[in-house]
Amino acid sequence: MQTRALATLIAIADSGSFVRAAETRNMTLSAVSSQMKSLESTLDATLFDRSFRPPRLTAIGQSVVTHARQVLAAEEMLVQACGRRDRLQGPVRAGFVLSAGVRVMPAFLERAQAPDTALEITVSSGLSRDLLRDVAEGRLDLAVLTLDEAPSADLYHVELAREALVYAVPAPFAADDIQTLARVSTFYQFAPETGIGRMIARHLEALPEMPRRCVVLDGMEAIMACVGRGLGFALLPEPDVQRYARAQDVDVRSVEPDGLSRALSLIARRGHLTLEQWRHACALFDVAGSARD
Repeated sequence: MQTRALATLIAIADSGSFVRAAETRNMTLSAVSSQMKSLESTLDATLFDRSFRPPRLTAIGQSVVTHARQVLAAEEMLVQACGRRDRLQGPVRAGFVLSAGVRVMPAFLERAQAPDTALEITVSSGLSRDLLRDVAEGRLDLAVLTLDEAPSADLYHVELAREALVYAVPAPFAADDIQTLARVSTFYQFAPETGIGRMIARHLEALPEMPRRCVVLDGMEAIMACVGRGLGFALLPEPDVQRYARAQDVDVRSVEPDGLSRALSLIARRGHLTLEQWRHACALFDVAGSARD
């Protein structure tokens, strides 16, 4: 079935005759009649009562007109979606690493759901390594995660923020340096399979002396609760430490001598999004995207 026959049917319904529909559609009367007979054959239905002059729509013909309008409207939406390759279209699947979603997700959703954009967003969360794989395999359109190494060449990427990692030390140990803490206290380590976790593990391995005892936890809130109770110390992104430290007696220390930070990045797969769509995604995160990203 060709949609132009449905458009002709609608023209007949709106104008009231085959003759006026032919004029509207810039067709001959015989071409209009031939289209309608072919449509009736395809649908195996009588759309017109030809005992009248001009022919009138039957009850089923009127029903087909209603559905034809919906089909043509859907076709127009499909054409527009394929034509607007300069902007994100339709449902957008976005992934956020758990440790940063609270800081970047709300503003992104606010911009994406603004009246002039009005995107349908599906949000998921997970570990950086899983989000990276889901983008690479097409299950996510874009993701915000911790990049602890250079991404592959088939990915767009742009840094959204750089967050310092700091030590969270319980008040009873405030006078002790980190090496003393490593000998006498417990280190609460954020899940080493995560992007942040791998950075922390590499940092610990470079210390003159590794902590004598480590407890691995996969939640920052749980880690900070343990630090707040004086059970040990931790190394986490500063925004998370500061958020929990306010309610607890915790000393916040920078990593000496050169500091340590994680890059919070937005990624998408080249080819899955056009360059223009990538730049639109970057704009929704209030960051500029370039051709070299």
